[in-house]
Amino acid sequence: MRKKLKVNLVGLNVGGNMPLGLAYLKAYAMGFPDLRNKTEITLSDYDILASPEYVLNGIIAEDPALVGFNVMHGSLDTVLKVSRYLKGLRPYTKIICGGVEITR
Repeated sequence: MRKKLKVNLVGLNVGGNMPLGLAYLKAYAMGFPDLRNKTEITLSDYDILASPEYVLNGIIAEDPALVGFNVMHGSLDTVLKVSRYLKGLRPYTKIICGGVEITR
């Protein structure tokens, strides 16, 4: 059996509230049999005040091939730091950013 693509959807929010957009994205993707059978999607939620190192360690523990960040409420700087660190340690990991703040 072929290995599933590991995807980690990450939110950095005030008070550690999981962004609904990430949960909806996972639920939508799992509604398609092809995606459900070929991917393993995990949701990770961190407080916006968490250190980039803490967030990075959590992501690395999941060992994803693809990381999706929800960038909102001033989390852009932390997301960029974590992304740079992650690319340095795991250059083949794909990183996707979305959310309100990413257009800044």
